[in-house]
Amino acid sequence: MGQPRFQPMLPINENYYTATSPIIRLAAGSIIAGLLISLNTTPMKTPQMTMPHHMKLSALIMTIMGLTLALELITMTNKSTKPSKIHTFSNLLMYFNTLIHRSLTLLNLKFSQNTATHLTDLIWYENIGPKWMTKSQTNPITTMSSQKGLIKIYLTSFLLSITMLLLT
Repeated sequence: MGQPRFQPMLPINENYYTATSPIIRLAAGSIIAGLLISLNTTPMKTPQMTMPHHMKLSALIMTIMGLTLALELITMTNKSTKPSKIHTFSNLLMYFNTLIHRSLTLLNLKFSQNTATHLTDLIWYENIGPKWMTKSQTNPITTMSSQKGLIKIYLTSFLLSITMLLLT
């Protein structure tokens, strides 16, 4: 393939006055135009020029905290620290035997999974079985019990009217 015919990075040269002059004029013109527009337009509502003391103090406290944090970070880079030991007692996992640790964790997880599955099944069986039957039968039971009294009244009035008809 050979060598490329162009340089990998193009040289950037901003020393040409003809290239930078229009950009400078545009920036200066937009700054001056923005200043004139903002000075000549009156706001619809007079802005409140004061700030409550707690807001001023909180802004000042945040600025001081940021400054101290930045200074602390800067000084931390200058401090030379000793590299920590790679192999220590805590990171070699000598607290837990791997066989016991994994088996106890697995036993605990299986127990909780079985409990959750059992409770979910129990709730579904209750809601589909007996509780659903009671909920679905309450409306017909109330309708039947409320009409039971009316049927007695209708039957007695029917029998009374039939006996009166037969007697006359």
